[in-house]
Order: sequence, then C-alpha cells, then structure tokens
Amino acid sequence: MQVHNLLDRPSDVRGLTVGLLDISKPRGNVFLDRIEAKLTERGATVVRYSKPTFTKPAPVDLRHEIATHCNVVIEALAD
Repeated sequence: MQVHNLLDRPSDVRGLTVGLLDISKPRGNVFLDRIEAKLTERGATVVRYSKPTFTKPAPVDLRHEIATHCNVVIEALAD
C-alpha cells in the first residue's frame, strides 16, 4: 500500500479552487451546501463532484479530474 503524507492546510482559500466531493451518503449534499457557502464568502471557487456510490472508492477518472482541477478537496460524509 502506498502511503501519502497530508499537506498543510492553506491559510487562506481566496483564489483557490476547492473541490467538494459528495460520497453519495444521505444528507452529504446538505453539509456540502453549507461548506460551499462559507468557502465562496471567503473568495474560493468551488467545484462539486459526486461519487457514484459510497460503498466503493472514487473512480480513477474522477480522482484524476479533481487532482488536476482543484487546489484542495473536501470529502463529505453524512447520514
């Protein structure tokens, strides 16, 4: 298994593109709606993504799209 270190959080989101990944659990979109509002208030550009199902990892093409278009990503869980 490949291990990755987490990067430091940015001190400011202004001017960053933030990806919000909904893993398709109930009410995850509600949580992400609130996060999106806060991020846009702070000057971030938000792009929303959804996994097809919460029971499997995100498809490789979706992970690639997020990695190439976003500076940071927030993944949401909810129930």
